[in-house]
Amino acid sequence: EVGSLSQFEVGEDSVNVTSQQFSVRSPTQIQSEPDLLSVYNNEVKVGADTLDVTGGRGMTVNKLETSAISSLASNDLQLSAPSGQVEIFGAQGLMIGSSVGSVDLRANGDLEITSQTVSK
Repeated sequence: EVGSLSQFEVGEDSVNVTSQQFSVRSPTQIQSEPDLLSVYNNEVKVGADTLDVTGGRGMTVNKLETSAISSLASNDLQLSAPSGQVEIFGAQGLMIGSSVGSVDLRANGDLEITSQTVSK
C-alpha cells in the first residue's frame, strides 16, 4: 500500500498544491475561528466574511449555501440556471429587495409564488 504525499510547488507564475487537505489562515486568526479557505477532497469552504467575484462573467457553481448574496449598487445581481431551475430557500423567510433600482422576476414559463400560511 502506497501512502499519499503532499506536494507544494512554486513555479514562475503558479503555485500548485497536491494534498488531501489544504487550508489558508490569517496570521492574526484565533485557533477557534474558521479557516479563511479550506479544501478537503471535493469540498471547498470559504470562512472569510466576504468573497468577492470580480470577473465580468461572475461565477458558476452547482450548489451555493450562504446567508446573503449581494452586489455593488453599480452592478446588476443575476441568479440564473441556463440548463435547469434556480431554487432559493430561507429557513426563517426570504427577502428579495433593492435599495436603489427595481426588482425583476422573469420566467420563460409560469412564475409561481406559493405561501403555506395566510397572512392577516
